[in-house]
Amino acid sequence: MSLLGIQERLRAAMDAANLNQADLARRVGLSRSAVNQLLQGTSKGMKPHNLVSFARALGVRVEWLATGEMPMNPEKISEQDRELLRYLRGMPAANKEALLHVAKQLSG
Repeated sequence: MSLLGIQERLRAAMDAANLNQADLARRVGLSRSAVNQLLQGTSKGMKPHNLVSFARALGVRVEWLATGEMPMNPEKISEQDRELLRYLRGMPAANKEALLHVAKQLSG
């Protein structure tokens, strides 16, 4: 668990995205005052749907924003990885197990 509170995580994500309170408020559809209250810790809390909106607007993982766990930013997946995943999802379980075995051997 992260020692940072949600206020600190919001500020860190805003800095990383180069957004100020007004920009963020516009992106999530809240007032600047509501964003300020969240940043000051004077809000009653963040509603789940707002948490998702903030994470999307800031380009960070919802889990990170909510708890501080996991990396801040979503992992970038290459087009080749996406294609492999599409094939993998269509395979029967026995083939997935065989492919996993081969992948472990190939990765060294």
